[in-house]
Amino acid sequence: MPADADYTISGQETPVRQCVVTGSNVHAWVTQARVPGPHVASRCTATNTGSRILDAGPHQRWPAGR
Repeated sequence: MPADADYTISGQETPVRQCVVTGSNVHAWVTQARVPGPHVASRCTATNTGSRILDAGPHQRWPAGR
């Protein structure tokens, strides 16, 4: 079963502040393909509550503008 994402960044210059993610088999926050930055995740926490992965980072490809 594929992991879900709690926060998906698809825009430009996206701030994500004071977010909380709890779970297992989930991407805490992800960026989509070719999304120009910068993006900031500030004061966020992610807690894995199971045996599956919990991660954060680029999802489809590294975010970059054309």
